[in-house]
Amino acid sequence: MRKILYTLLGLTLLHSCGFLPPQLELPVKIEVIEELEPYLESAVADLQPPAISIGVVQGGVTRYVNSFGTIDANATKRATKETVYQWWSLTKLFTAVAVLQLQEKGLININDPVNSHVRYFQVRNLQDSDQPITIRQLLSHSSGLGDVGISILGWIHFEGDPSFSQTEFLQQKLPEYNKLVVQPGEEGRYSNFGFLVLAGLIEEVSNISYEEYITTNILIPLGMEHTGFTYTEKMAPFEATGSHPRDLLSYVVPFYLDMDRAISEESNGILWFNRVYSDQKGATGLIGSTADMMKFMKALLNHGSLNGNRILTPASIAEMQKPVISVSESSAPDNEEFDFGLAWFIGQSDGERTLSHGGGGMAFVTMLKLYPERDLGVVVFSNSTYLGRFMGSNITKLIGSIDWQADHRVDNHPHTSKTAELRQ
Repeated sequence: MRKILYTLLGLTLLHSCGFLPPQLELPVKIEVIEELEPYLESAVADLQPPAISIGVVQGGVTRYVNSFGTIDANATKRATKETVYQWWSLTKLFTAVAVLQLQEKGLININDPVNSHVRYFQVRNLQDSDQPITIRQLLSHSSGLGDVGISILGWIHFEGDPSFSQTEFLQQKLPEYNKLVVQPGEEGRYSNFGFLVLAGLIEEVSNISYEEYITTNILIPLGMEHTGFTYTEKMAPFEATGSHPRDLLSYVVPFYLDMDRAISEESNGILWFNRVYSDQKGATGLIGSTADMMKFMKALLNHGSLNGNRILTPASIAEMQKPVISVSESSAPDNEEFDFGLAWFIGQSDGERTLSHGGGGMAFVTMLKLYPERDLGVVVFSNSTYLGRFMGSNITKLIGSIDWQADHRVDNHPHTSKTAELRQ
């Protein structure tokens, strides 16, 4: 009962006007990126958030890369394109790519029932029905499974703690979260738990760990050397320290999270975090840099290939981008109407089709948006739980509104502002 009360309190705070994070002051419209930069400089000067990193790719080249602010509590380390952030739910895109790779190898078909590959996966139905959940339904958030809710705050571990395989973690959590909320295929309801199931599927079919599969089949082929599921020696020098302002939510989180282990220090009303790792790696596990995410975006926009290394066929890339079901419940951060594709949120921006996904969790926030018709991709990372009220979606939208082809910025010489040149 106490846990239920705390959850209700948390949800009340989340929806109260007093809780809402500060709105970023942004221009209504921009023609060139220089018109946005002063606003971002102002935001990081106020530590709201402490740092922002941005990457823009188009036509297989880098159009813009820039970073603003600092990445540590002492404000001594400037953010750069190599700065490493927690990606949280952007990981779902990598899980979807992995599942489609398994289909290309003939090991699965995404229309297969999940339990034809993961024998222990059984759900409790709403009605007397034996309709199975398919892999496609997990990928498109149409499985009928519910989400984890605020309990996700406790699905983490710290540096030095033992880590579960995704199979072990799924088997541990399955009895609590295997009840259908709606019938499979009936509604599009965002589910972190569904992507934990997919991680278990990847382990079952590939016979290796989820982390090893993603690293071997996606990260290494794309040359993503500053991305992984733990902070490697290569990543550590570029590590951003996560942060959260001392607000109402910070008084709810301790009911789910060991704050003595989570927080390294508090200064200027900001809680600074120690390293935190996700237990449900298939949904929220990756950690990486802006430069590496730009490689992933280039591959997706180039029909699955980068520098001669193919991670997916053009047919599979197209399959990911097809609308499957309209979104009825999700964490989408703005008022656009979306459909779910395979992992993607598919929407419209000024009449143009967009593919987007965000990652929001304690101490970090991320946002990625692709404009396939213009071969354009934008990513924004930050080392704070908040990036305004929209997880950076309004920033990516502004950047996406620029006519980058008319800007004539080319690979190897991406634009940076004068302040960015000093930092990078």
